[in-house]
Amino acid sequence: MATALLGAAPTALALVKTTIEALESMDASSPWITIFDRESQKARTARFQISLAEQDPAGQFLVTLMAFGLEAKSTITQVLFFKAKANEVTLRHYSGSVTINTDVLDGVRESIQTKLSGLASDYIKALPDLH
Repeated sequence: MATALLGAAPTALALVKTTIEALESMDASSPWITIFDRESQKARTARFQISLAEQDPAGQFLVTLMAFGLEAKSTITQVLFFKAKANEVTLRHYSGSVTINTDVLDGVRESIQTKLSGLASDYIKALPDLH
């Protein structure tokens, strides 16, 4: 194809031919020039929750939970000497609130305390020491 297009310009044809031969002789595992390459990374890296317990104006306990998730994506596309980068980050959040009826809580307090006392102790023992 180059011969047909550049036949009248032997110097230009020789330059194209030499360049193509050099590209063919390159090590495929470590190319000096990349014709096309695409790299994509995706991560869901951050998830966290926040809880707030407070008393509402009617005197009931109000528990609010907020959960957040962060998702990130990065894409790099290379065509010859040009690179195009695209980054995208999505933050999602969910929330909800519940009230705790203190009369019901008072009625089941001892059962809950009995059931949780051993579990709470084991949980605290498993926490790392803070130095």
